[in-house]
Amino acid sequence: MAKDFASTFRKYAEGLSAGEKSASELTSDLSHWVKESAEDVKYKIESEIEAAAIRMGFVRRSDLTELLKRIADLEKAVKAKSGATKKPIKKAIKKTNIRKSTTSKRVAK
Repeated sequence: MAKDFASTFRKYAEGLSAGEKSASELTSDLSHWVKESAEDVKYKIESEIEAAAIRMGFVRRSDLTELLKRIADLEKAVKAKSGATKKPIKKAIKKTNIRKSTTSKRVAK
């Protein structure tokens, strides 16, 4: 980046000294170039950090939030489903207890 900055600045300085550009045009061009370079550097840093985090086994906050939401939805679905099936299971258990008690009386006689 230092080489890019030096060569870019040299190019703009030569244009200024040759009278091709005014100082305000040079300043504007350099400002624009710095903003573009900053975005490139920011993108490179973010991509390197993301790659390192993935290699280390970390997950993104957005992925974790999505998984937690899916888990909550699944828990709600399981609770809703189990709430609907609890009553028939209890009735079936009571029926089997009654049957067991009648069969044990017969064996005892």
